[in-house]
Amino acid sequence: MKKIAGLLALLLVLTGCAPAEKHQKDFFAMDTFFELTAYGEHAPEALEAAEALSMKLDAELSAVNPESTLYALNEAGGGPVDSDCAELLETALPLCESTGGAFDITLLRLSQAWGFSGGEERVPEVSEIAELLRYAGWEKVVYEDHTVTIPEGAGLDFGAIAKGYAGQKISELLASYGVESAMLSLGGNVQVLGKKPDGSLWNVGIADPSDEARIAGSVAAENAAVVTSGAYKRYFEQNGVRYHHILDPETGAPAESGLLSVTIIAENGALADALSTALFVMGEEKALDYWREHGGFETVLITEDGRVLATDGAAFTPAEDSDYSYSVVG
Repeated sequence: MKKIAGLLALLLVLTGCAPAEKHQKDFFAMDTFFELTAYGEHAPEALEAAEALSMKLDAELSAVNPESTLYALNEAGGGPVDSDCAELLETALPLCESTGGAFDITLLRLSQAWGFSGGEERVPEVSEIAELLRYAGWEKVVYEDHTVTIPEGAGLDFGAIAKGYAGQKISELLASYGVESAMLSLGGNVQVLGKKPDGSLWNVGIADPSDEARIAGSVAAENAAVVTSGAYKRYFEQNGVRYHHILDPETGAPAESGLLSVTIIAENGALADALSTALFVMGEEKALDYWREHGGFETVLITEDGRVLATDGAAFTPAEDSDYSYSVVG
């Protein structure tokens, strides 16, 4: 038996079918844990480069780090932007427009008032929210010739798109090193490169919003981002009321859309990240209308009344022990 096992192992090596070696790099960036797993000969140096890239993006795109590029831009009311900020603006502003403002990158001061972007978590006065809403609004941002002008009294915040952008850039970087199989977990954002080493699709679990120790189901994916936004991820409670971090740009308060979570599956990580927030704010009906009108992605919605709705291309499989009712949307 031992001789047979040895011969099989030798045969795998000789035929080029030896299992690809797994390599992992874990670190803290963008206010969350990055867990990067890659396979193959060039994975170690690729992961080292990926960590360096992640730290670079963190140093540029944080809205709350006084040393960051974006912080300086907000303090100055705008100015020239580098390649990453420029690319994010060129991606984000059209999405702000196409989502009717459900995705808005000018809510930093409101997020700070709630304590979700630094400071103590609290419920702002209605008058304070109204005042801050006066200054916000993506349509007030002027961007041309790699120079941005930020509305007075507002601040740019890439928090709902930056991790997706980072996942996309890291995936592209790994591919440039010859890595063909990788899974990147960026605090709720998942980006997969290629297929699993055995040639099968990656299975990415979607958390059950009522119990994060369980999954509501999973999606099968390759060369894609799978990004989930949910009311259960970051919140605080005051006087028995739960306030989550996804703000509705119309009200300046946590969105009340009837959804518990939205998962987006798309080739582009930045797109998936931004749309997971936008569709959460929209609510079920408008979210599905947006999917039907624009396409280019798939989605899984989990509603407050216990339903899971998956678009027909999402490749979603419900968990066997799920308490949610499940339907496919076409």
